Amino acid sequence: MSGTLKQLPMRMRFYRLLTVSHPLFLNSQIPPELLNRDACIYISKEVAASEELTDGQVLRVKNDIGFFDAPCRVTSHLKGPVILAYKNRPLLRNGPNHVVESRVTDAGNGLDYYDTFVRLEKI
Repeated sequence: MSGTLKQLPMRMRFYRLLTVSHPLFLNSQIPPELLNRDACIYISKEVAASEELTDGQVLRVKNDIGFFDAPCRVTSHLKGPVILAYKNRPLLRNGPNHVVESRVTDAGNGLDYYDTFVRLEKI
């Protein structure tokens, strides 16, 4: 072996899930009339092609911790094996915190819950 890992097809991989605050809102402070804005999972064009997904398809985002369900939206703003969900949006079932382990950060003074890997399943 050459010392490098064989690249797995994207479909066989876990995808990195990013859960972030929307740039137009202050953390979880969302005006009620905008609450349903962006109530979806954003996926890169590469993920959409690999998983044969189109806008609006309902996906189950899951790992060994749990799952959540939401429609997907394909975007050119993400690249590679990455999906994104904005925090505090009403999704179809559960939410991003259902797939993230609650553990203390390396600094020891907060929870490390914004980075995890997941698989996608059409439902």
